[in-house]
Amino acid sequence: MTQDQRGNWIKVRNEDLLKTHPHLAEFIPFLDVLNSESPRGAVLVAASFIETRLLKIIQAFLIEGKPKEQILNGFNAPIGSLSAKIALAAALGLISERERRECDLLRRIRNKFAHNVHPSFNDSDIKSLSLELSFRAMPYENVEVDAKGSFSSASVALILSLTNRPTYVSRVRLKAVDWPT
Repeated sequence: MTQDQRGNWIKVRNEDLLKTHPHLAEFIPFLDVLNSESPRGAVLVAASFIETRLLKIIQAFLIEGKPKEQILNGFNAPIGSLSAKIALAAALGLISERERRECDLLRRIRNKFAHNVHPSFNDSDIKSLSLELSFRAMPYENVEVDAKGSFSSASVALILSLTNRPTYVSRVRLKAVDWPT
């Protein structure tokens, strides 16, 4: 959807949107998957997509080569978990403190859904975590935003915030240095 000159919303085909916004090529299919999932599936898919965004941001910053891949990918990679990616991205200044906090809250919600047999956005701890999300849609007028809406809006807003970050980060990529001995 986009707005015309009078501010009216008009539907835009994905193909047309991608011509002017090619950086959204991965995001648009993600939305389709997110919207078709169960609550547990939506949480796992959103967290996975956030983890992929963080990985791409970190990869865009680190020196090219095998050592980078060894610490980021594969079995027992030191930066293989979502929490490690969040911590590293924050420690390197690649995400803001607000983004770090949001990532961590979304990770904690993901863990609640992944490690409980019958999780629900109505569970008090999940509801509480969802209402702490700062990127979430806020209630307005007579519109209420429940825990699921808070999670969905926050995860989508965070992903959009991180979507172009690898491009910006790659401009300040680390370079190997021959240190004096």
